[in-house]
Amino acid sequence: MTKFTGNTVSGLTGHIQTDMLRRKPIRWLGDSLNRVRGFPDNARHAAGTELRHVQQGELPANWKPMTPVGPGVNEIRIHANGEFRVL
Repeated sequence: MTKFTGNTVSGLTGHIQTDMLRRKPIRWLGDSLNRVRGFPDNARHAAGTELRHVQQGELPANWKPMTPVGPGVNEIRIHANGEFRVL
């Protein structure tokens, strides 16, 4: 049975907290966060979705390894109102 408390569902809150603990952290270097914030809305949304997949241990939809940058570094390719890249 689901218990409603206020305007939230207690079971859902626990699931969200557990999901957040399982995600790998994102390290924003230099002005990278501001640059992603400057993407058009649909490209920024797509980048966020792809980063969430990576945080959960999944592969992004369109990517390639960037071994010259460093081990484990991948380039995520975003095709939305132009071409955008997130490493």
